[in-house]
Amino acid sequence: MEEKKVQELLSTIDVLKLLIDRGRNERKGFAWYMVVWGFYGFINIILAMFFGKLLWGPLTLPALWLTTVPVAGWGMSTLCWGILSALVFGLGYFAHVNSGILIAIIVAGAIFNYAFLYRYGIMKGRLKPLPKTSVAPKIGIFWGVVMASMIVLSNLVYVKTGYAGGDLIYGMWGYALGIAMFISGIIAPGFFIMGLIAAFGIPLMCVFSMEAGMALYGLVALLMALYGIYMIKK
Repeated sequence: MEEKKVQELLSTIDVLKLLIDRGRNERKGFAWYMVVWGFYGFINIILAMFFGKLLWGPLTLPALWLTTVPVAGWGMSTLCWGILSALVFGLGYFAHVNSGILIAIIVAGAIFNYAFLYRYGIMKGRLKPLPKTSVAPKIGIFWGVVMASMIVLSNLVYVKTGYAGGDLIYGMWGYALGIAMFISGIIAPGFFIMGLIAAFGIPLMCVFSMEAGMALYGLVALLMALYGIYMIKK
């Protein structure tokens, strides 16, 4: 009887170890996204503030590509995102397709690529299927919804008011970044603090100075990336 209880205890410990390992891997996978998108925001702020370059749109596809490299490998990720990039560039540069349609194509293409590359990663054994109770994928979807809705909202503001001032745009995007980061605190508590700073601090700074708001946005984005690296190394 005692031996049976010992075996049950050992089995329970094995299950707990498995759950801990899965949770750790899930955190590291999520952290990589935060690293990529954190540096994406930081680099774009540097380019905008010091060089007057607005490359948020052109750098989006390279960032999406980087997020899938650990899942599907360099080759397949490069192929999928390369095809989408060539399609968007061709339609925009040669066919002069409306920017709204291009955004819709990017969103649809990104959804397809993520679905395909994750299945490919599972098939190749690079990725284990996550249980339905996993939190990270749901937070990732939340990020996607928030950012996609912000693209729509910022364009609606421009269409309705004709105003696309940086103070308003950066304030809105700072708020969206803060909300998404705050929710990400479910996985890593440091994001709670960064989320609060972004959601309240960036819009407030933009009221007084667009440059100050941009600087805070860049700082939060950099902290997000560095915290993601810390999560991966931990």
